[in-house]
Formats: sequence, structure tokens, C-alpha cells
Amino acid sequence: MGPTVTSTDRLCHARHVVSIVQGSHAVLLDTQECRYHTLNEVGARVWQLLSDGPDLSALVATVCAEFDARSDRVENDVVALIADLRSRGLVRVERRTLPVIDGGRASALPPLYATWIEQVLDGSLPDEHHATCQDCAMAQPVGQAATVNSTRFDPQVKCCTYLPVLPNYLVGQILSDTSESGAIGRQSVRERLSGASVASPLGIGMSRDYAAIYKHAGPLFGRSEALRCPHFVETNGGACGIWRHRNSVCATYFCKFGRGAIGKAFWDALLELLGLVERYVAIWCVRELDLDVNALDVAMLRNGTSLPSWAGDNGGDWGAWRGREEQFYMETADLARRLSWGQVVDLGGVDIRASIKKVQQAHATHARTEVPEPLRLAPVSMLQAGSLGTVISGYSLYDMLRVPTALANALDHFNGRRANSEVLKIISAETGESIDANTLGRLVDFRVLVPLPDLGATDLGASVRDLVTRTPAD
Repeated sequence: MGPTVTSTDRLCHARHVVSIVQGSHAVLLDTQECRYHTLNEVGARVWQLLSDGPDLSALVATVCAEFDARSDRVENDVVALIADLRSRGLVRVERRTLPVIDGGRASALPPLYATWIEQVLDGSLPDEHHATCQDCAMAQPVGQAATVNSTRFDPQVKCCTYLPVLPNYLVGQILSDTSESGAIGRQSVRERLSGASVASPLGIGMSRDYAAIYKHAGPLFGRSEALRCPHFVETNGGACGIWRHRNSVCATYFCKFGRGAIGKAFWDALLELLGLVERYVAIWCVRELDLDVNALDVAMLRNGTSLPSWAGDNGGDWGAWRGREEQFYMETADLARRLSWGQVVDLGGVDIRASIKKVQQAHATHARTEVPEPLRLAPVSMLQAGSLGTVISGYSLYDMLRVPTALANALDHFNGRRANSEVLKIISAETGESIDANTLGRLVDFRVLVPLPDLGATDLGASVRDLVTRTPAD
């Protein structure tokens, strides 16, 4: 049933649940499972109180005062209710601290990468608080089995169905981390070094067999323990043993974004940049430690795929470092820590400079809130949820919007032939629903409404008109 709720745990509504309170009862809708739930008078009041994010002790005290009941009886009933709501995935619990992760914000980069990337961006990273490792928004409610046909993830797997490729200097950072929480990462990395993972002076990769299975295992993502990351820690709902030293993929992956497709575009661009950084810094470290990198360069050429294997099917030539592999990795970590961002850019040359421009452009787009026009309704999926509205899937099945059904049915007025302001007036007159600037912006961010593609139609039309109006005398 999951970890016991303690008196200091903060209790909140699950983000995918919408609700209404009518009189002394409440109706809840799980928008991911499309299931309704009802609560009686006391349950409805507890649900209302959860909107303020109280801890358990404060919640019990409030219910005792309002219903004039014994505290021990109320506490037992409230704990039982919370446990039931949690088992159905309707309530989430936020721990005050989480081992290994150190309470880090969802969008925070590992320290080494944060030091470098802060010199790239004119402003802060997007805060993707809708998708956190501490409180997985995609996790299947406890007590319900996750299947390959489910849109939810196994809470004991989450999105950690991925074997991270760790460049040599990140392996070294993990092995050099002498903190208490760092012991978990050291142990799991050592197990990979002595196990079936491919290890070379360039780092630790995935075997060819694992890469082949992973590439075609889409239905198993988030659901198969056989593919679960070896650094996954089964503590407080699952944590990461190498969080402070995770690689580019793990540092930039989110299932939900505050600005939908706009956010995804930024993090995809940053993934590309950090991937290049990992490649060039890893090769540089090998050369600095006097190893012959020629054979390893062949393996690195295969890194152009989305499933890189740092060393192919063999461990490469360790030379004088054979038998001292851990020390080698820690030396590369020390080398990488000394690099300034300018030196990293020089290592990657034109590749990294071009990628930096893409990141900066995506970051600037993320900071802008202007809505383009005219807009048209994109091909989307809509699921009506009764009186609680309609769920719309635009750019991702993992990240959807909920809007009033009348509004959802009227979105086809956006046909690309009218100004946005004109369409908004038509919808308001027809449905009584108004679309404010924030809602319109979110519909655009989530690719529910999209601008017409710029095909140069104006210039082409002018050329055609000039052509057909010519006379033979011309």
C-alpha cells in the first residue's frame, strides 16, 4: 500500500484529478483513468482541506474542531480515508525530505552541468514542477496492476526503464562522491563495472543486446522491471542513486511540461547540447590521460543514434591503467571539473557552438508569450468527461489539457481564416464561455491550436497575379 503517511507529510490533490463539491458531497474525476469517485460529508470536507496542502496533524486537528469528535477516532478515520484515496491515485504525499535526491527541484541540472549551462542562458531554467521524480504524475495507483496497454507507469519502475550511458567523468564523480547518500551510487556503479555493462575508458554504456531490446520496447517503457535502471533506489516511492551526477538524458527528460510543446522543444535542444558535451569531454579526458583513442573513436562515431554505446561490444584498451580502472575514472572527473565552459566549447568546436544557438533560441521562445495568428484547430484527441469537461490531447498523450466541453466543441471555429479576436467573440456568443489570454496561450503551447504554416503564399500569389494579368504587348 506504499509508505505510511507521517504527521509531517504534506497531503495534496493528485494533479490529474478534478472535483466539484455540491452541498455535503463531492465528486472526483480521475482524468487519466476516466473514473468517477464520490465522497460523503466528512470525506468532502477532507478533500476541500487538502487543497491547502496541510500535513496530517493539521488536517486531523481541523476535522476534530469542525465535527466535534474525539481526536483518536478522527485520526483513524482520516488516515483510512487518505490511504484509500492514495490507493486510487487521487491523493499524493510530499515528503519533507527525500534520500539521495536531496529535495532537488525537478528542473535543476546536476551541479557540473549547471555551472556550465548557466553561462549559456540569459535567465533561469524552466521549472517543470508538473513532472517530478519525487511524485511521479504517471504512476499507476497502488493496488492496480500496470499493463502494456495502460497509459500509466508502474510506481516501482516509473520512467526509469533506461540504462544510462555514463561518460567517464560522470562515473568518476559518482565514485568520488564520499557523502552518505553517495554510497548508493558508488555501489550501483561498481556493480555495473563488474557486471554485463560495457565499460571502457570512455565510460559505461549499454550492451548491443540491451540497446536493441530498448529500441523496440515502447510498450514496456515505465512498466518493465527487467529494463529498470540499476541506479533506481526503492525508497519512498523510488529515487535515483546517482541524481547529482546523472547524464544528459536523465537530466532533461520530463513527461509533462509547464508550457507543453514549447517546453519540450527547449529540453530537447538542451539534451542535444549536453550529449555533445559528454562526447567531446569524454574523448578529451582519454587523450589527456595518455590513452590511444584511435580505436575508441570508431565506437564514438556510433553515438549519432539515439541509443549510443560508448564502446561497442568490447572494453577497449586500458593500457597502463588496466587494473586501475576506478582510479582512471576519478582522474577524468578531476579533469572535467577543471574545465571552464569556454574550454568545453573549444573542445566541441562548431558542433557545440551550433547547438548552443539552438538552446538559446528555444529558451528565448520559452520566455515569449505572444500568441500567433490566425490559428487553426490541430488534429487532436478529445475525451468528454461529463460535467467536468473534456480532456484534450495535443502534442502528447502524457500531457493533456482539460477545458469545458462547450468550449472544446467550439474550438473548430479556429479555422485559420479569422483573426483570433473575432473567433473569441463568436465562441463567447455561442457558448457563453470566454477564453482569457492565459487559456488561449496554453491551447497554443500544447499544440491544440496551431498557426498556419508560412509557405510564402503572399509572394507566390503576387507572382501569379502578375503573370496572369500580362498582355502580349508586355
